[in-house]
Amino acid sequence: ELFRPEKELKHFAKVELEPGEEKAVRFELSYRDFAHYDARVHDWQVNSGPFTILVGGSSASLPLKATVDIQATKAKYPKLTPNSLLKELKRSPQGQIVYQQLMEDMMKRMGGGAQVASSPDEEANRKKASTMMEVFMRDMPLRNLVRMSQGNFTEEMLEGLLKQINE
Repeated sequence: ELFRPEKELKHFAKVELEPGEEKAVRFELSYRDFAHYDARVHDWQVNSGPFTILVGGSSASLPLKATVDIQATKAKYPKLTPNSLLKELKRSPQGQIVYQQLMEDMMKRMGGGAQVASSPDEEANRKKASTMMEVFMRDMPLRNLVRMSQGNFTEEMLEGLLKQINE
């Protein structure tokens, strides 16, 4: 659960008023005014729901009040880094596509891809080996893809891929 202060100062204007005088003050609230920093995704996030806007001469005197209902439109996907595990790619739609492609490619390169089995036992053994290989690779940091690729997948390529997924 998110813990936030009961009141947060977002905007203010210093206005000089004579007794009985009125002045209009205008300000705009942005996405960031409703946001909190979410360390899980390393980004600012807004939770959907009602927010109460209070206006007054001081924090002790807030006679004007309005409620706005905010609908968050930004998806919450944790940002991936080279230290993220391969299975963490599956947390976002773009990452799921990359995960599937990487797994298929690695299975083929390591002999776990689609092969014709000559017997039911051979087929069962191939599936078992394929499953074990996938379990091993899912828990591997993404940075290891560079090391395992024998130069076919560079650190720059990994950074570019992560940038694309994290956008």
